[in-house]
Amino acid sequence: MGVESRDDWAGLIADTWGRRMAPVFKDVWFEARRHIHKASRLSADEDVFFLTSTSHMGDPAQRTDRYIHQFAADRLREHLRWVLVYGEEEDLVSIEMHPAEYRYIAYLDAIDGSAQAWSLPGAWGHVVVIQEYRGMQTDAAGNRVRRFEPRFVGVLDAEGGTATGEAAMNFVTVNMIDQPDSDVEEGDQEYEQGTDFEVTGSPVVLVGGYKANWWSRFSSVRSRLVDAMPRAHVFNTAGAPCVRKVIQNADNVIVQLTPSTLWDGAAAALVARAGGFVVALGQTEPLDNDDVWAWWGRFGFEPDADDPDRWVPAACVPPFVAGMDRERVLAVAQCCLDLPPLPATGASR
Repeated sequence: MGVESRDDWAGLIADTWGRRMAPVFKDVWFEARRHIHKASRLSADEDVFFLTSTSHMGDPAQRTDRYIHQFAADRLREHLRWVLVYGEEEDLVSIEMHPAEYRYIAYLDAIDGSAQAWSLPGAWGHVVVIQEYRGMQTDAAGNRVRRFEPRFVGVLDAEGGTATGEAAMNFVTVNMIDQPDSDVEEGDQEYEQGTDFEVTGSPVVLVGGYKANWWSRFSSVRSRLVDAMPRAHVFNTAGAPCVRKVIQNADNVIVQLTPSTLWDGAAAALVARAGGFVVALGQTEPLDNDDVWAWWGRFGFEPDADDPDRWVPAACVPPFVAGMDRERVLAVAQCCLDLPPLPATGASR
């Protein structure tokens, strides 16, 4: 059911973002799986108008990504009216916000981990970040700046699992799309400070570094982990699609090697909200979890350095190490000190 009046938004802010998003996640999961498994459905032989960067050449992964973004945006507007929808597959062309009217932004990454979706079934996710615009404020330097506050961060993974965090809750809820009304107080579906849950007994380090220009960093981390943690398993895939498994299993640690967008870096927000530990890459002590969550109060786009009239996704989230077990996170963080520098184009976009 959609929201019938603007007054109904007051009830959404407290504790119902996850429930409102549940039917959206469910529809997106079935539609995304259908199109990934049957990519020819979007073949160039069909009567489809498709306009995108020529660098993508209309390949099935890009076409599916774009289609699922449009599908998810349509479902989101159906269930949550007065939300502006932007993100990975939709450039920011124009925007007008007003604290009393259009004050919510949803950032989408329709199929986060597109490469893995086509090569490693089970390694992609769908990310939603929702912010509230609270008007202008004066910062410490006396400048007038836009004020945004995070309201919801959620990830749907390829297995139909969801991990969601909200501003009004100091925990993360893990669920399955076919059980949105289950009693989360029974079982292990709420994760907060002090949750102790291990599965494998061996460290599993998930490193975002599969792109060629990041490889020297990944290689350095992997070689150090082999020496420092001989029992560790190291994979060169990470990010939001893995966050549910990281929250559910304290053996798992995520490493993000590059600055990332609000959607690509969503794992840090959810680990922090679940009471886990987030360390800035190159540091050795965890950050305050409220400070980490506050990163999602930054506007998700910035002017292009080469073309100020064009806005591009902003790398708001610094590189990080995150997980639920403090000692494991700190041990991995030690292996991430003094890594090779990033190339000039190293931001994750």
